[in-house]
Amino acid sequence: MQALGQYHSVTDAPIHMNPHLSLHDSSLAGRASVSVVIPVFNGMPHLPNQLEALARQEAPITWEVIVVDNGSDDGSLAAVQAFGTRLPNLRILNECRRGKPHALNRGIDSATGELLVFLDQDDEITAGYLHAMAKGLAEFDLVGASVDFDSMNPTWARYQGGQTTGLARRRGCLPWSSGAALGVRTEVARQIRFRPDNGISDDIDFCWRAQLVGFSLGFVPEAVLRYRQRATALGAFRQGYGYGLSEVLTYINYRDQGHPRPGIRVVLWTVKSLLLLLCRVDLKANRLKFSYWSGIVSGNVLGSIRWRVLYL
Repeated sequence: MQALGQYHSVTDAPIHMNPHLSLHDSSLAGRASVSVVIPVFNGMPHLPNQLEALARQEAPITWEVIVVDNGSDDGSLAAVQAFGTRLPNLRILNECRRGKPHALNRGIDSATGELLVFLDQDDEITAGYLHAMAKGLAEFDLVGASVDFDSMNPTWARYQGGQTTGLARRRGCLPWSSGAALGVRTEVARQIRFRPDNGISDDIDFCWRAQLVGFSLGFVPEAVLRYRQRATALGAFRQGYGYGLSEVLTYINYRDQGHPRPGIRVVLWTVKSLLLLLCRVDLKANRLKFSYWSGIVSGNVLGSIRWRVLYL
């Protein structure tokens, strides 16, 4: 999931669905089929929890589950196979090209549903998620769900935020949805596809390119995804570093569309915040925040050097 926070983004106002769409709207029942795509790379031990949440879904629509393995060696495939009788039309595919975008595109190509819902291996969807996303896609070309950062994470491991009451947004840019909470019409996904050259911000790139060619993006507050944060300092740093690198790539790809650099005021605020966190890094929550944001700054700096562009 892309980082959401004061440094890089704000939340957008909710774009609510048509209130006249009933829960059992006849235009959905028996017609809209959904393909759930889950890219997997060493998803244990959390993957079974997401699969369990899927197995409990109830919706007046037909749906299938496509798990795309990207080279796991930790028992993830066995965990998926254990749900073979509980998940409808379960298929397990192998994608030898490493990288989440390749796995997502393999799922898109293999889907038989009219609609696609993308999920990550370590989160959990709540009751009614698939039905709510299908209803949203009856009105919009792409939709983002509401992200719950609290229910699966202790208070000291909540160093991200956003996309809870509206879509994510960067200053001066179009809104987007986290890829962990994204749904899209299959015909749209096959036209846009995920690009493997934009780092781990492939979800931002996907949503922006779709909107730039005229497709609509909406927010579905009724669909709630429980998001799992990294719980170790090293994990938080690695996540932040990946986001930091991809932010530079996103800036390079979209500066002509108005994507700004952070600016000196934001940089100074970030440095000040990191110093304050460092003074109290003995606290577990501050240690994770410091690790995460220092990872982002490191990624920004090294990305600027690697691609010879100033992103500060």
